[in-house]
Amino acid sequence: MRYLIGIDGGGTKTAICAARVCNFLLSYTETSGTSWRVHGASGVAGKLKKSVGELIGEGQIAGIATGLPCYGESLEGDSALERAIRQ
Repeated sequence: MRYLIGIDGGGTKTAICAARVCNFLLSYTETSGTSWRVHGASGVAGKLKKSVGELIGEGQIAGIATGLPCYGESLEGDSALERAIRQ
């Protein structure tokens, strides 16, 4: 099964939802903040991977839309966060 993932990151709370492609909202969860300035790039990537994995299990990700705090404020920080999420 293929899923679309939406992530609304915040400094204190992050909302994540998963929907089947061409279907309906499947599941929703919240986790703590995802600021790379607070948790580090690898900490944010790990938190997102764990949370998304809990939502979709062995499903395939068809696409992800995300907004994360502090993104766009530092080229070095943005690059570190992008690398960590790609891995």
